Amino acid sequence: MGSGDESAFCCLAFNSELSLATKREAAKVCGPHLPQGSGCRSLITNWSPADFSSWQALAMIETGELEERANLDDRIYERVRAMIVDSTLLPGERIVPEQLARDMGVSRTPMLSALKRLSQERVIVWRSRRGVFVRRLSKRELALVFEVREVLEGLAARRAAMLIAPRQVDELHELFSGITGVDTPDNRRAYLRQDYFFHSGILEIAGSPPLTQTAHSVNILVLAFGAGLIKSIHDGLTEHRAILKALRRRDPDAAEAAMRAHIRRSVSWLHHEADLLEQVSGDGQGELAPVNRAAGGGGP
Repeated sequence: MGSGDESAFCCLAFNSELSLATKREAAKVCGPHLPQGSGCRSLITNWSPADFSSWQALAMIETGELEERANLDDRIYERVRAMIVDSTLLPGERIVPEQLARDMGVSRTPMLSALKRLSQERVIVWRSRRGVFVRRLSKRELALVFEVREVLEGLAARRAAMLIAPRQVDELHELFSGITGVDTPDNRRAYLRQDYFFHSGILEIAGSPPLTQTAHSVNILVLAFGAGLIKSIHDGLTEHRAILKALRRRDPDAAEAAMRAHIRRSVSWLHHEADLLEQVSGDGQGELAPVNRAAGGGGP
């Protein structure tokens, strides 16, 4: 998978107007049409109509003239958020709203609106007399985020088990059909991408807009500041199979238990790492430096 493919996925992943199926298909189609070696920021700001048309056509089918309906504030918000997730804007980095607005060719007003929304999602922070900064999460803070994610995604799995159709179980299973348990960079990137679609798919099947909205606000922190793949690919695939088995049986208790166990392992690992760091530093913070993201993801 080339860098253009990954950037395309990054940009598409946060377009809430698109369904899971459309995002997945668009990510496959975009790669050959995007300039290689470009980050998400340059792709968003510099795409030509020809570069854009491949996935735009899919979006139009799904949404009916997406661009005509999209609000400017929403578009700027999506673009800035994608820049944080793909590390164009790094944890702890200062954001100059006027400069970023000029870079995107927009006025200061929609940029400030986008930054306020990101502040409400705790992705950025406003510091008095210092400016706007991308947040930094310690491992302890990230562990607390994963604790919330465990509860929310456990509920999603429970609801999905009561609503899921056999065809949807097959589709979720197929996501990992080409991925082995061997830990290589390409396999890791592929796993993290499909892991995103797996968890998003279960949330979609759960059919609860309040749950989806709440999980979204948590998962943006996981994606922006998460620790990449913090378990082996083999373990992740094994845990996914347990979730799928419960979903296929339409067993809500088993589905929730399997999903929570899947995420709880990451919670335990992060708390353990924070304990070790606190013993060394003695500051009780569990490391305030940016968390190292192994492959730009946030897989549990």
